[in-house]
Amino acid sequence: MFTAAPIADKSDETFQALQNLHPHSTRPVQAPPAEPSAAPIFAEKLVREALATFSPSSAAGLFGYRPFILQQCARAESFHFVPALTRSVNLFASGEAPDFLQPFVAGGVSIALVKPGVNKGVRPLCCGDSIRRLVGKCFCLGGKDFISNEFRGKNFGVGCPGGVEIVAHSLRDVLRKHKDSNLALLKLTSAMRSTS
Repeated sequence: MFTAAPIADKSDETFQALQNLHPHSTRPVQAPPAEPSAAPIFAEKLVREALATFSPSSAAGLFGYRPFILQQCARAESFHFVPALTRSVNLFASGEAPDFLQPFVAGGVSIALVKPGVNKGVRPLCCGDSIRRLVGKCFCLGGKDFISNEFRGKNFGVGCPGGVEIVAHSLRDVLRKHKDSNLALLKLTSAMRSTS
């Protein structure tokens, strides 16, 4: 991947290009205290399951530790690490983490890759904090059934066995049905990639 998109030179021009893509913003105004919410409480089993979904080569965030370190600590013969990690995940999930951590945990390390083609320029690649990413994975795994129910019949690309076949056969049937009409077909594709 890095040979396909080389890292941009460490120069003022690269820094300015990154700033143009991501202008500096002021800290958001402190929100008024909200009523206590019913934040989910994630069990140790779910936290372990979410932690296992990180690739061994997942990058580090601002603090410099990679998810692999958390995975190794969770595998170690310790009675304290996973319960402590689960408490941290639940603290962040509830929105009660200390305010001073926000810029660090919600931020990330930015790397500028050179955009291929005539226009050149930079493509920023940002890696967030491992704990924040773990919290996001816990929300996704914890809400998997609810999310699947909400998207049933609306999504055919991800998490839907045989979904691509359904789309292909439906498209074939529609084209066959309207082959002599003046209708047009527009196909939109997305090139999204997971960065966990």
